[in-house]
Amino acid sequence: MNSDAAIAEQFVRTLAAFVVGGAGLIGVSRALVRRQHRSGPPAALVGGAVSLSGVDQATSSLSPETAVPPTAVPEPTVLKTPLWVRLGTLLALAVAVFVPAFVSLQAWAGVVCVLVTVALAEFWALLEKVGVAPHRLSGFLAGLALPVAAYLGGPAALLPALMAAFLLLATVTLLSRGEGTVLQRLAGAWLGVCYVGLLGAFWILIHRAGGFGALVFFLMVVQLADVGGLMAGILGGRHKLAPALSPNKTWEGLAGSVLAAALAAWAFAFALPTHGLPLLCAVGVLLALAGLVGDLLASAFKRSGGLKDFGQVLPGHGGVLDRFDGYLFTAPIFWALLTWA
Repeated sequence: MNSDAAIAEQFVRTLAAFVVGGAGLIGVSRALVRRQHRSGPPAALVGGAVSLSGVDQATSSLSPETAVPPTAVPEPTVLKTPLWVRLGTLLALAVAVFVPAFVSLQAWAGVVCVLVTVALAEFWALLEKVGVAPHRLSGFLAGLALPVAAYLGGPAALLPALMAAFLLLATVTLLSRGEGTVLQRLAGAWLGVCYVGLLGAFWILIHRAGGFGALVFFLMVVQLADVGGLMAGILGGRHKLAPALSPNKTWEGLAGSVLAAALAAWAFAFALPTHGLPLLCAVGVLLALAGLVGDLLASAFKRSGGLKDFGQVLPGHGGVLDRFDGYLFTAPIFWALLTWA
């Protein structure tokens, strides 16, 4: 606990510095974008940002179907959300996440189960939008079984839990009725269980493997990589990265995300003192790249259902999946590096 207390103290100081600096940078960026918007900016600039933790509502962009002349470009969504609302939500989430993680593994596992439950509900709603109605109760039970297994038995318990989850889903889907075929309902439910429940279980495994410090490093590097991509995209985004999947992503935003991740790894290296700085910076870069893939996957899911956001439970950020999707895809990668490096 003494080591965790020292990490927590340094974390609070470092986080405060990033919050103050980040708020100032965001404020300046918003002012610059507003000024450029009023003078009629190119559509590429307006749509050039990488979203914050995969949240596509962070900036507006125009799809080919809805393209309009530059003089009629709508104001980016990031300018419509008050800065204090977005920062207030982030600070509230920081308290809700980091305090339980500091207290105990058990408290952290409880937080993860709550996040997984809400995220599963958002994913079921997405499936219903595309005409697939999985059995919700069995889906929740199967999805929650995985983080619970990770808490009780570690990585060795995940395979038996996965087998049990699939057998439960298959049996209930076969015996129940709902919108969509048996194949569609089972495939959709299994995707939700793996995407949310299995990947979310690695949040618990990270704590088991590296304690509070590992979570601090992981969560902050992924978060600041997203912020760096957002800022770089807003200020200099010109070249689209994957317009068919997410028109907000740009190569400039990716470069900003990678640089920010390396900086964050350096700034929060104190949380993993047994690992060398070059290795941690390399891990940060890898997390930024993996986070991009996770963002694109989440964007593809939303576009399939015609959704802008997965939900609206987090003011200024959308749903739980909008805010935490980047942490899902990167969690098993970071756990593997933490365990094997």
